[in-house]
Amino acid sequence: MRYRSLFFVLFFGNVAWAGLTADQVKKIRMSIDSNDSKSVTDTLAGIEDPFRCPKKGLGKIFDNTPSHYCKADSEGQELLKSAFKARPCLDEIIVELLKSGARYDFGGRYSNETILKDAYEAVCPKVIDHMITVASEDEVASAASKFFVYAARKASLYIETLKDGYEVDTEGIEALKPISKSLREFVMDKCPDISKATPVCSARESLEAAKAKTDGSIKDAEKYAQEEQAREDFANSPEGMKAAICEIDRQIAEAQAEIDRQKKIGKVSGTVNMLVLNQAGTKIVDLREARKLTEKNLKLKIGKDDVSWRCK
Repeated sequence: MRYRSLFFVLFFGNVAWAGLTADQVKKIRMSIDSNDSKSVTDTLAGIEDPFRCPKKGLGKIFDNTPSHYCKADSEGQELLKSAFKARPCLDEIIVELLKSGARYDFGGRYSNETILKDAYEAVCPKVIDHMITVASEDEVASAASKFFVYAARKASLYIETLKDGYEVDTEGIEALKPISKSLREFVMDKCPDISKATPVCSARESLEAAKAKTDGSIKDAEKYAQEEQAREDFANSPEGMKAAICEIDRQIAEAQAEIDRQKKIGKVSGTVNMLVLNQAGTKIVDLREARKLTEKNLKLKIGKDDVSWRCK
């Protein structure tokens, strides 16, 4: 027995393969729910490869077993996915899980690109920074290319929503800036010469295209804002108020003409369209109220009753 113990110490060292206990997994779940990164760090401390299972058989003890055969690996997947689902992002917890070996799966279905994608969609800048240091250059480049397209789409939607006068998620756009900065610095550092045909340079091309698209959206929005401001300035000017009064008078005349027409029809047929009469009458009442308000604002603007102008 003593020689057998010596054999394992010599060839494998003092390795504990117990992984996480059920209580430890439960504690990490609770820490994710409460965003307690210190508790996660303390729970994982001193446990070697908590989310890995050894294969059976001598010589394969350091190999990994596919996740559907390995409870520890499945627990790592579950904890990682639940951390990514939380909002706001549990940056420090996710990084700690990744450092401890938690991952999605062994096969091609999941990869570092998937983690990077989940990280920027969940707005996790610290996870992005961690993955840039551990993932391959090609994996980061591929994820960066997709992120720049994603960010440009978000920026365009933000600008359009702002232009239409709706409330926008300003904090969401601001939160993406650190991620954009990290990935932009990565592609600029790894591809100083954009003419080279490499995955990183392709990512830089995506960056340039996204920037051009976003710049175009910004210019359109600025032009729209200038036009809107010009329309607002005119509407609040004496000339604009006079033009508004004339337009109101024109619409009142049209509504009155429809009422007169219905009266003529009634004299011939004995009946009138009461719906048309009601709509026209309501329109005239509302327009007259709007006219009074506009005349009042005009008087305040010019400081006197100006009767020198007339609608043509």
